Amino acid sequence: AVMGKNDKIIVTPKGKVRKINQKGHVWSVGLGRMAELLPTPTARDWKGAASPESLEKRGRIPEKNSLPDFFARTGKSFQLNPLFVAEMMGFPPDWTVSPFLGEDRHPLKDTGTLSSPR
Repeated sequence: AVMGKNDKIIVTPKGKVRKINQKGHVWSVGLGRMAELLPTPTARDWKGAASPESLEKRGRIPEKNSLPDFFARTGKSFQLNPLFVAEMMGFPPDWTVSPFLGEDRHPLKDTGTLSSPR
């Protein structure tokens, strides 16, 4: 397994992401692997992460199980890019903007295949 049950992901003081396995060996984590470790996008992610203040008032700890919580940083605002989320979900590039492109730039124009919109 790429990630063992007791493996940990850490961020170094210089911002590098590292994996520490059960034996204490430190490994770098590639971009592809990092993308696999991100939480799955959900419909409520457009709302953004809860602020640390509101979590504290409710007695909750950020769980990092949503994309906004994963990327949230204290004192910083954050908003998900819809193109990033669509790509994470496996949609083709520009899938969410293609209906608004001109006919000549439309990447999904009819190619005569069964999957083409008619």
